[in-house]
Amino acid sequence: MNKKHSPFIQFMLFSLPVSFAFLLLITGCKQNEENNANAPAPAYAVPLEDKNSDGSPDSWMEVGVPDYRDDYEVILDTETGHEDETSLLVQADKSLPEDAFGAVARTLPNINQYKGQRLQLSGYIKTENVTYWAGLWFRVDGVGRGNTLAFDNMENRAPTGTTDWQHFILVLDIPDDVGIRDIYYGFLLAGSGKAWVDNIQFDIVGEDVPVTDMATSMQATTEALETAVTQQTIFNELWQTVNDTYVSNDFNGADWPAIKETYRSQIQDSPPDGTFYELMAEMISELNDDHSYFLNPEEAAEEDALFSSEDAFDGVGMFVNITPEVNGLVIAFTFPNSGAEQAGLQPHDIILAADGQPTCCDDAGSTLPYEIRGPAGTTVVLTVQTPGQQPREIEVVRGPISGNAPVMSDVIDGRIGYISIPILEDLTIDEQVETAWQNLNANGSLEGLILDMRINSGGQREVLQPLLELFTNGAVGEFSSRENTWTFNIAGRDVANSQEIPLIILIGPQTNSYAELFSGILQANGRATVIGQTSRGNVETTYPHDFADGSRAHIATETFIPAQAPDANWEETGIIPDIEIIQAWYDFATPEEDLALTAAIEQFN
Repeated sequence: MNKKHSPFIQFMLFSLPVSFAFLLLITGCKQNEENNANAPAPAYAVPLEDKNSDGSPDSWMEVGVPDYRDDYEVILDTETGHEDETSLLVQADKSLPEDAFGAVARTLPNINQYKGQRLQLSGYIKTENVTYWAGLWFRVDGVGRGNTLAFDNMENRAPTGTTDWQHFILVLDIPDDVGIRDIYYGFLLAGSGKAWVDNIQFDIVGEDVPVTDMATSMQATTEALETAVTQQTIFNELWQTVNDTYVSNDFNGADWPAIKETYRSQIQDSPPDGTFYELMAEMISELNDDHSYFLNPEEAAEEDALFSSEDAFDGVGMFVNITPEVNGLVIAFTFPNSGAEQAGLQPHDIILAADGQPTCCDDAGSTLPYEIRGPAGTTVVLTVQTPGQQPREIEVVRGPISGNAPVMSDVIDGRIGYISIPILEDLTIDEQVETAWQNLNANGSLEGLILDMRINSGGQREVLQPLLELFTNGAVGEFSSRENTWTFNIAGRDVANSQEIPLIILIGPQTNSYAELFSGILQANGRATVIGQTSRGNVETTYPHDFADGSRAHIATETFIPAQAPDANWEETGIIPDIEIIQAWYDFATPEEDLALTAAIEQFN
């Protein structure tokens, strides 16, 4: 990049999200009759929209340097215009440095029709006491972050000072042989003063009109601008997704329109350091349903990699529950061949500290145990307490984590089967359970089966359904959203008498989501007796929504109505056991100490 750019341009294109987050669907003034009487209709005339209560145009997104954000005002000026008395005005009254700016932005709709065309953006600009410059900007983005295909921002010909209405054009070639993600455009004021824009429109022009593309000299400066537009787009999409699909039209008591305005203001002023993702997670947490959540791109990628057959990420290899009652992390299960398993860590063990730092809990009752994580080959010293024993220190070697969640099984007293189902997120769980059941019957048929769901936090319907098919049959209930209701039909299949075997299901406070549906359905239709403690009460179905930057939101969209208990509200009550046994997961370490398991065996007797 040989050309030297002003500090403003460098900041704008390196630290603003590339889409300027608010595109300028602009002006609705009639054409200059003298100059355009014989001109063809524009490819897209950008209308000015109605005003918001603060006087700003309601379809424009406002962006700027966070430190100077409040110094700029964007309004729909109904007294000054190029042809009539309406235009868009960006102004700043106080003296501001060159790297301060106020801007508006927007995306061009229906972009496929422009592929292979030479596209002209034009508009009229008027300035008053502009200390640096004002101008239109126009950019074509390809697929992939920072992939600018064409760009012009008028930096080399923008008006400054005080000028009457002038006509400006920006001309870019729209490629037709590569993927195009978006076409962005907007208007900005650098420094102080007033700048008006009017009669903005797009036209398809011939090759006799020269392009004004500055992309080759500006490529390295576009990443921040892309980030800003991308983030604003994600914010809008996320808010709208919840608004349109959330399971409850009262948003669980949250004032969703007010939340939109609160977080819109915060993300516009947020620094380019990941705060945006934190704000999106906080916005979803306002629903307070304990089920919907937001993941940044790294977290979403880790979610995809979880339970894969490849070495997806590094760590010690264990699933834990944050447990304020014991000021630690309680192990649910460890991954096979992981550092945790090789170090002898077991389910029920409590992790009190990592390298001397407490793993739990902050004022809200939780802490993310970042000290435990780290690259493969490094070590962490964990302070571990097995129930009934004194704390001890164990050094664990971190390594690549891969493989599936383990389904544990055993035969008790030679006649009762036991299968622990740790999670329904792993797509191999239903196959593992079926295989375990067949193996348990290898030496003869059993008299009963205990299914342990106490640490099962739920997962996917693709696992829930085939699991239910092993043990029941028919219409077991309905999934209901704001838009429709559909019947959950189970096509039962008998594997080694699985449809007739007496069942006992163990549940507890960590039994969550589809693990609750599994337990509640089999209890409601008389297939199983449920023993333990009341489950969490979180049976809404969430659906994933992926965004352009790789982030993801899981939004609660459906609730469940059991066929045999249509008046039940499991979201409020949880699954209530037939036989209550009060014992926490962290209060025992061996089967002999397991009161719920003992009660299940006695029930069969």
